[in-house]
Amino acid sequence: MKKIRKQTAYLMLIIGLTYLAQMWVLDIAPHVLIGALFGLGYFLTGLGLLGKSTPPLWLGCFLTILYITASVYRYLAVVNDPILLINILINLPLLVLCIFLIFQTYIKYKVPN
Repeated sequence: MKKIRKQTAYLMLIIGLTYLAQMWVLDIAPHVLIGALFGLGYFLTGLGLLGKSTPPLWLGCFLTILYITASVYRYLAVVNDPILLINILINLPLLVLCIFLIFQTYIKYKVPN
């Protein structure tokens, strides 16, 4: 397994666990439950990235884009929480890594004409 893919998988697993752990630290509220659902998705995607298939990469990109979009909206419109801004900044490198791995996979398996 490539080193970058393994690092991306571990980063997804760690982020997923931290989002799940916030349920025990913060009061249960809708945004905490949504964060925990994203955490579960991140964790399962991270487990999928430890394998060799491509769908976890696409799922990782989709979840990360969805989370970043929702977090930016929540940060700008609802709450100016610096922790939320840190979450957004942590997810940006994850998105870049997933996109890089997708392009790397596509170029590797591209059939020449």
